Amino acid sequence: MRLSLASFIVCTSLALGACSGGGGDGGGGGNDTGNNNQNPPGNNNPPPGNNNPPPGPPATFTIGGTASGVRGTGLLLKINGGNELAIPLNGTFVFGTTLTSGQPYNVTVATQPTSPAQTCTVTNGVGTIASSNVADVAVSCIDAAVSTYTISGTVTGLIGSGLVLQNNGGDGRTISGDGPFSFATALVNGAAYFVTVATQPTNPTQQCAVTSGSGTIAGANATNVSVVCAAPPPPPPPPAPASVSPARLFAVHDQGDSRTLRAIAAPGAPLAAGLFIRISGDAQVFGPIFQSGLSDHTFSLTTETQKTLPAGIHSGAITVELCKDDQCAVQYPGSPVSVPYEVRVMSPSPDLKPLSAVPNGKDWQTHGGSAAHTGYVPITIDPATFTRRWKWLPQDPKVKSLSDAVTYQGQAFVTTNVKFGIDPGGGFSAVGIDEATGQTAWVHPFERGPDLSVDRMDPPTVDNGKVYAAASGNFGASVFALNSANGDQIWRSGFTTQGGGFFLDAPTASGDSVISHGGQAGGLVALDATTGVVQWISDGPLGIADFTQSGSVAADGTVLYSVMPQSETSGRPVLRGFDRLTGAKLYSIDTSLPTSISLREPSPTPVITGANSVLIGYWYLIGGAKYRLEKFDTQNRTVSWFVDSDTFPDLPFSDLDPVVANGVVYMVNIALNRIEARNASDGTLLWTWTPPTVDQSPFRMGARMIVTDNLLFAATDRFVYAVSLTSHTDVWSHWNSGTLAMSASGVLYVKSDAAFLDAINLR
Repeated sequence: MRLSLASFIVCTSLALGACSGGGGDGGGGGNDTGNNNQNPPGNNNPPPGNNNPPPGPPATFTIGGTASGVRGTGLLLKINGGNELAIPLNGTFVFGTTLTSGQPYNVTVATQPTSPAQTCTVTNGVGTIASSNVADVAVSCIDAAVSTYTISGTVTGLIGSGLVLQNNGGDGRTISGDGPFSFATALVNGAAYFVTVATQPTNPTQQCAVTSGSGTIAGANATNVSVVCAAPPPPPPPPAPASVSPARLFAVHDQGDSRTLRAIAAPGAPLAAGLFIRISGDAQVFGPIFQSGLSDHTFSLTTETQKTLPAGIHSGAITVELCKDDQCAVQYPGSPVSVPYEVRVMSPSPDLKPLSAVPNGKDWQTHGGSAAHTGYVPITIDPATFTRRWKWLPQDPKVKSLSDAVTYQGQAFVTTNVKFGIDPGGGFSAVGIDEATGQTAWVHPFERGPDLSVDRMDPPTVDNGKVYAAASGNFGASVFALNSANGDQIWRSGFTTQGGGFFLDAPTASGDSVISHGGQAGGLVALDATTGVVQWISDGPLGIADFTQSGSVAADGTVLYSVMPQSETSGRPVLRGFDRLTGAKLYSIDTSLPTSISLREPSPTPVITGANSVLIGYWYLIGGAKYRLEKFDTQNRTVSWFVDSDTFPDLPFSDLDPVVANGVVYMVNIALNRIEARNASDGTLLWTWTPPTVDQSPFRMGARMIVTDNLLFAATDRFVYAVSLTSHTDVWSHWNSGTLAMSASGVLYVKSDAAFLDAINLR
């Protein structure tokens, strides 16, 4: 049954007959059934026991509310699942059904409106009648057929506060920080939008600009509005208590290895007395971080990466606090200083590809590759094919260092514990390593004893199936000839060195002789390569022990070349030529140094660049350390040309031998931290190469370069690089640095200071 508000009528007992449908003089409405509690005819007395009137009906209450958003027709509501009420327009409504106190009510939508189709929802439609009418039921309708879309975007660079954005001149949106934002009001398809900055941020003042902020809705949310706030001018930086060099610590090493990291911190301004330093870093990445004071209130930081680091990239920062008390309760302005770091830990992956001889390739048999020490291998190789072959570690835990490697017929050879001053109590040996597998082929130990003074092992030389290794000490020296195939001793030759000798570099094999320096005074000793018998001993230029370290002897078949520390006549260093067969001194050529300037240790190794042409590179002191590259004309006994590096503040205790190939000499200018390519005929500069900035390390002292027909291999303290001779750029790098060697099979060897040997496939 449908009831409308207009037709709802309440009948009462006062409207007699209005609802009865008939006459009668009784007091009640409705049809007379003959039994309506009326007195029977003829009996006007009320029935016994019914003297009080009946109770009145209970109070009833209405349920209603407000409808909004109604645009369609046919909206019907219902209450308690029954009586329906038509809602044609927005406004108030009241159900015809009334309920008494305590009765529940539930208003729902029976029929949604159409034309247009709408979706109406009811709120506050469920409850229980208290003691008053219900008038807060709310019906809200929206068009079901119209989709709306939002306008949103991203704010970047916001530092200040108070930024307000608007869309179409309204719908203000306050932005408190960087990130996404969205306007509250959605738009229908085809509507235009225009986002602007209503209020610029302050504290600090910034200017924000909108891009991609206008357009027309095309059936999708607009999400690409960009608001970029320009950074305000930075405030003056606080005074920095220290500058750290390098500004970023960087290391790369294999899993299970570690690297030492060092930095120098210098005060940015004079600091008051009572400087206390506290350093902290990630203990999972670094071991203890040590500090030590240097001159002028500078100090050094030293630490090592943990060997337990997993493979991957580990980054963060080391914090340096400069304090006025030992608890760091009060710090200097600008403290703490943060030093970022990145440690890359590599997972070794051997590539044991088959090996074969490289056309024109040759083994690296001694210092500089050959008795001429040029460092040149006449091959062309593609750096895109380089892969790591293997990594070799010595089996003896007492081994703390390795010599440079030499190669011969599928093996690499090193001697162990070669560093001056290291006394591991043993571990001196020569080792053969299988090039194909990286496995130890043989070990020949050298044990100290009454007849053998061993304080260090010199780098080996290999020639004609023999490995020559020199063991030296304060009581003499011995040169050993070992079978290169199995390490068995062929002969040993011991001799007394002049003044007791510590050699520096490998002996030189030439013809039927093996030549080594004879001690501190710079003499030479020639041994028979077959028997080890001393062939001759050439006295040094002076009868005093004035020089303790000497480079290898160069040989061209008939003449031996060696650099002696002092000339008998001028007092200057000299290049001296000796007869290879007899040891007789042939001539001396003074260097170009002034007589008051002396050569600094170590003595360089001569490089034979051609007929009657020898190069040397050496350090000297004149207002600081300088490196001089000097070429000699051995036929005319003159200096052809020389060039100096820039002044270096400290004197390095290591050599930087040049290499030469195809008319070009390559030298390291350590003061400028670059390699210089120079014309071999006159020394003019052709081009230079500097390591990448990410390296931030100097060229490695004592790391001899290798040059091929298309690449130059060189090492800094952190990396080994291959530099193109045509583009003059680095085209390959390897994270383990060290001294270099190369084999006839195209394998590059890198000897690390951490006492291991890396092998790199070059094809």
